[in-house]
Amino acid sequence: MRLQWFEYLYQGGSMKLHTNSSGPIMPPANLPAWKIDEETRILAVVVRADEGKRKDATVTFEVSPALIKGWVIYQMETVRLTSGGMMNERHAEFSINQLSANKQVRIDLLIRGPYREATVQFTEGKKKVG
Repeated sequence: MRLQWFEYLYQGGSMKLHTNSSGPIMPPANLPAWKIDEETRILAVVVRADEGKRKDATVTFEVSPALIKGWVIYQMETVRLTSGGMMNERHAEFSINQLSANKQVRIDLLIRGPYREATVQFTEGKKKVG
């Protein structure tokens, strides 16, 4: 599995791609229709499964000192919010269950507040509880 992220900042009345991690995945063509301004940014994350059997993964976001103002999961049957992620929190964790080979999922976060690069952690396999 591989993760690639894209960060969009408000410029000239719309969101423009500011930075992204390296990889073969193209930036998303469409972003959610959120109310945006100079204090908001969007972080789009795409996780793609390689060849082989179905796989699980966890994606964790830390956006402090900014706040999460919203999120969109594009494949609800595969991705679930498992921790945080509520309005005005600084942390969110999503679990990806049984992602098929050569398929991908996307999660978008609306972030508001002081700019600091978000931390995105990616772990393959199920998260151990306890």
